[in-house]
Amino acid sequence: MNQQLTDPDEDALHDLLRNAEASGADYYAVLNVPRTASAAAINDAYKRLSRVFHPDRHTAAEQRQWAQRHFHGIQRAHEVLSDDATRAAYDALGEAGVPIARAVGHKVQSARDLHAHFEREARRRRTEDIEQWVQSKSEAAPVVRFTRGRAAVESLAVSHSFTSTLSESTALVVAANMFARQGRGSGNVVATLRRALGAAPPSAAAAGGGSWVSVSAPALPPYAATVDAVHQLPHGAFATTRVALRPRSAPAAT
Repeated sequence: MNQQLTDPDEDALHDLLRNAEASGADYYAVLNVPRTASAAAINDAYKRLSRVFHPDRHTAAEQRQWAQRHFHGIQRAHEVLSDDATRAAYDALGEAGVPIARAVGHKVQSARDLHAHFEREARRRRTEDIEQWVQSKSEAAPVVRFTRGRAAVESLAVSHSFTSTLSESTALVVAANMFARQGRGSGNVVATLRRALGAAPPSAAAAGGGSWVSVSAPALPPYAATVDAVHQLPHGAFATTRVALRPRSAPAAT
């Protein structure tokens, strides 16, 4: 600890800043102000910290380096939070929003407009992240019979699945299936964990291309887990191995 910091208030400021940096806290924590702090409170906090951590207050080379390391973070926090546009962007999007604020801030009139603009941008980005992570697909296959000029649905198969790419080689698929015929029907929900093997492209696990292994388990009876291994052969052919795992006394379907 810098030996020049002997005042109890200065020692407390040092401890606050050290704890904020160690925990990866945001700019508000670096300046030790709440997120609702006024512009005047942010400036006062910056001035107070500058009196302690400004490198010019220290003469020894080691102490100056210590102070410079802390003072750089204090300056950055004040730079972002003292400007309405960059503060609004930071509140909504974090550090990634600061460059956006500098590009669009001059087009927006008031602080309220700034906050509204960047809140919309944050929601848009969250929506895009969810859509990229979860892909959904629906299919319906009705069988229609025509009798004496009248059409009637003889059977209907409906499926809906959600695919989440967990990594470049691993995907989770949750599929719901329903089949109905002549007033009777059945359905189930099946979760499948699929992993691509070898030098597979990032989309191989989700698409089921290349060589892969998967484990599937239903949520409803009949309970029968399956393990599938598929290897892609030359000329578009596939070799498939399936192992079904069933309990000795499977509960009856209700």
